[in-house]
Amino acid sequence: DGVSATLTITPSHRQPQGIVHGGVYATVVESLASVGAAIDAMSHGKNVVGLENHTSFVRATREGTLHAEALPLTRGRRSQLWEVTLRNDEGALVATGRVRLLVLDPDAQVSGTELASPDASKG
Repeated sequence: DGVSATLTITPSHRQPQGIVHGGVYATVVESLASVGAAIDAMSHGKNVVGLENHTSFVRATREGTLHAEALPLTRGRRSQLWEVTLRNDEGALVATGRVRLLVLDPDAQVSGTELASPDASKG
């Protein structure tokens, strides 16, 4: 019912002031929520696409490892809402985020093109 990941901070994750760029946090939030929602939707033969990502930066980080966890708040027939928390090595909250995703039928079109089938990766 959840998704977790870790990310080791490297120089490529930092902005010119030496702290982790906010886009890194937003990317982790979006990625974990999307993976969790997709796993659920694929079990029903459906797809998901993101509708909204709200990421809040709580504490600056320069090094170490980010520990992220995503949990579903709702998993409905037409939409899902996931909450993600990122913590540093000491367990302090670094960022939080919520991602709302649209659940799509297999034949749905996005931007004029049908999405790949959830089973497309199976060959």
